[in-house]
Amino acid sequence: MNLKLPQLKEFDFKGREVLLRADIDVGKNFGGIERLEILVPTLEYLVDKGAEIILLGHRGRPNGKRVDSLSMEPVGVKLGEMLSEKWGNGKVEKLVLNVMENLRFEKGEEENDMAYARKIAEHGEVYVNEAFATSHREHASIVTIPKMLPHYCGIRFCQEVEKLEKVLNSPKRPVVVLINGVKKGKLKYLKDLPTFAD
Repeated sequence: MNLKLPQLKEFDFKGREVLLRADIDVGKNFGGIERLEILVPTLEYLVDKGAEIILLGHRGRPNGKRVDSLSMEPVGVKLGEMLSEKWGNGKVEKLVLNVMENLRFEKGEEENDMAYARKIAEHGEVYVNEAFATSHREHASIVTIPKMLPHYCGIRFCQEVEKLEKVLNSPKRPVVVLINGVKKGKLKYLKDLPTFAD
């Protein structure tokens, strides 16, 4: 595996409206808050380059219906508070950030509907993917919107891929794999692990 990912430094973001797809699926009481913290370096880079940011993401599994408890509004408020603490007023004042409502409130997201993707893409001029943990899914905001706009990978996304490439291409033995979570879908990956992991 040797991926050549499109890097943020390859594009001039000044004055551009950026659709930033992120892993912001935090819990009710902000369990998993590190997902917002991971986003900060890419947000800071885009702000420093003069971009206007539209944040895209999902929370939970609302199955194409509006569920108020899964709204993105509190996530936007929490993110704003975090950035104020980290950056101070000077940089926060330069931040133009809009948080779009939970993408999964619409069936078109998980169905990878072209019309839905086009509707979202109209809000931006360029797409940045910082949603590494979600990028295996064939959802509209992951696979179709990037086909409609210039697209780049976020800072953390690139770091994750670089680390994986090191482990897969030239692993330092022994290789230990840890798997957790409650999703049954992960079980299918277990049968191939003995060919790679020690």
